[in-house]
Amino acid sequence: MEFFSSIEFYILAFAIAFAIVGITMKPSERGPAKTFFAHGFVDDNTTEEPGIIIGYDGDTLKITHTGVDIRDRHIQFNYAITIIGNDITVNERAAHSTEPVDCLTDRIDITMTTERITPGRYHLKFTADWQSQWASTRIVVAEPFTKRIAIRQ
Repeated sequence: MEFFSSIEFYILAFAIAFAIVGITMKPSERGPAKTFFAHGFVDDNTTEEPGIIIGYDGDTLKITHTGVDIRDRHIQFNYAITIIGNDITVNERAAHSTEPVDCLTDRIDITMTTERITPGRYHLKFTADWQSQWASTRIVVAEPFTKRIAIRQ
């Protein structure tokens, strides 16, 4: 019984407790980063407020940035989709184009699709740095769905 009240016992108990906490608090492996690129398609038939519509039809993830104000018609939209573990980051980029956008108004919708997303639970972050906008949500890519989220500045 003398061992349980000794300094050695408390040092050993503290070391074991520290090891258990260290093992349980270890972050999970995120895996390698995968980056894909896509082109955005413009639709000028928008009546939507600014936001993001995310849809999945069984094998294609579709992201639509609605209510986008444009001032320069010589513009094209490109996307970089980065997947690290269960995190998806979609970066929308505007670039100069020699061909003008064929639209009647200054407010458009931009749609991007990708078939590179495997089924699973994801945290999705959408950024449009060229307009200082972002949005974030959780999605489950398993069965078809449509989800609308607000965009922030």
